[in-house]
Amino acid sequence: MKNDKMMTFLRAQVPKVNHVLVVCTGSGLLAATGLLDGKHATSNKAAFEWSKSQGEKVDWVRKARWVQCDKFLTSSGVSAGMDMVLGFIRMLYGEETAWFVANAEQYEWNSDPNSDPFADLYPPHAIPAVAAGHV
Repeated sequence: MKNDKMMTFLRAQVPKVNHVLVVCTGSGLLAATGLLDGKHATSNKAAFEWSKSQGEKVDWVRKARWVQCDKFLTSSGVSAGMDMVLGFIRMLYGEETAWFVANAEQYEWNSDPNSDPFADLYPPHAIPAVAAGHV
């Protein structure tokens, strides 16, 4: 967040690509660039309030495993990131290919982006250590 070169890089490169996939609190980082303004996005539920604080013009979706909005796909955590990538493969190459990849990885894919069992485990402000940046 405090690395100006990285933030400048993101602002310059993201507009040039067709798709941007962001995992966990990376959505907070991207939100801080302003590139997610006006977009739907999600983030790790344990650090959701922190991510929200990085982009007040983002339409943050609390209950979502992953969210796709235009070219942006954001996931709520690391394992949700795997689900998101498989959803991205489904988007580009179809359902059969996505399931083939999941099975080849021996991964139990949660293929429903709206199925987020963790959103209820972490209500807003439930984890002060995360919000304070201690975790």
